[in-house]
Order: sequence, then C-alpha cells, then structure tokens
Amino acid sequence: MRVLVTGAAGYVGNAVVHQLAAASHQVVALVHESEPRAAEGVEIRHGSLLDPESLSAAVRGVDGVVHLAALSRVREAAADPLRYYRVNVVGTLTFSKH
Repeated sequence: MRVLVTGAAGYVGNAVVHQLAAASHQVVALVHESEPRAAEGVEIRHGSLLDPESLSAAVRGVDGVVHLAALSRVREAAADPLRYYRVNVVGTLTFSKH
C-alpha cells in the first residue's frame, strides 16, 4: 500500500514513517520545511496544509493517508492563536478536500 504521512518530520510522524516502511509499505512523507530522518526508500514531498496545490500534488498516487501535521506548542498557541487555528483547523479542512 502507498501511504502518505503528513507531519512526517515530527516525532510521531517520523515513528509512523519508519513503522510503515518496516512493514513493507511504500511511504510518502509530506513535510513543510525540514527533512525527516526518513527510512531508506521513503519518498519526500514538500507542501503546506494551507496550499491546496501542494496538497493535490501530495495525495497524487497514494492509497491512504495518515494525517499527523499540526502545530503543537502550547505557549506559542497562546501567543498566536490565529496561526494555530489557521494551520490546525483550516489546514486540516483544506487537506480533507483533497
């Protein structure tokens, strides 16, 4: 199965990527900016939850998605709640349309 993992550069996303690869799945890692410590054979795609075009490209050719992309720092969320809302809520809604 070809599986897209959003948030693949994060702690949980990286663990999921490695477990899927170890289970012989074809893994596509979607990252925003950083490069994950991906297992061998993992395809890296760059994109943003807020960019519909990059999301359309990211889901192309995959059979399933594990959506783990989010902002998660509590202090930053308190200081800039609209940014967190935009990425975590609007980004997920944008992603769900693809």
